[in-house]
Amino acid sequence: MKSIILIFTIFLSSCSASKQNSNSLKYSKVYDYVSNEYKSSLDVSDTLVNIDIVNFSEEIAKEKNINMDKVLDSLTAINNKVNNYNYLLNKIIDKASSKSKYKIFFSKPKNNYLMAEVFTKEKDNSYDDLTTFSSSKVYLFEFDNNEISKTYNIILNYN
Repeated sequence: MKSIILIFTIFLSSCSASKQNSNSLKYSKVYDYVSNEYKSSLDVSDTLVNIDIVNFSEEIAKEKNINMDKVLDSLTAINNKVNNYNYLLNKIIDKASSKSKYKIFFSKPKNNYLMAEVFTKEKDNSYDDLTTFSSSKVYLFEFDNNEISKTYNIILNYN
């Protein structure tokens, strides 16, 4: 009986490690995508933030030709299913540059989605500082088998 419990515990641990590696890979791919777009390394925040996926409802409804109410319901459900992940961004932070004029914040993974928000920084601002009377570029990445399958982006103005 003890051996069955031990095997089950090892199995659960390996599943958790696999999911953590999968999400680390997603963060790395998103960082590479965005830094290539900006043609610059980015300063990476070590804090995961809650970026509202509902901001993309209009773009998704148009592209998928789905009623806006259905899209809002689906995105709200995804937003409410967020688990309390605590993934380390160390590999990405090693690539990053604190001297960059851009700062990127990542969301927690939500199903097959990952979001990132990029601000032009004047100093080492916190997320709360940067979302006061400023604007940012927000990205929504959809993944299929750990590969980016679709990308959306919007400019978000904070007033």
